[in-house]
Amino acid sequence: RYSPTGKWLATLDEDRNISIWQTKTGTLVARIQAERTVNHLQFSPDEAFLLVSGEDAAQLWQLSVDAAHADSQTLNLRQERAFAHPDSVEQASFS
Repeated sequence: RYSPTGKWLATLDEDRNISIWQTKTGTLVARIQAERTVNHLQFSPDEAFLLVSGEDAAQLWQLSVDAAHADSQTLNLRQERAFAHPDSVEQASFS
């Protein structure tokens, strides 16, 4: 899943690793190990968040680049919120 400007690409592998790549350089800049099955990834329109939906929850991750190191090859991730759901969350999006 590409971010709205195409700056980032989020991918998911069979081991439930969510990887975020900088598309300009092809560099891996962040990785999240999902605890459960992931069904969908969605960047927010401003690229400040990544919404991960899956088996029984949706998680909101905040994305940031350290302003002092704007050219850094590292993207900082912080889980902002987790939303439990009794069923599988097939897809979630921003409105």
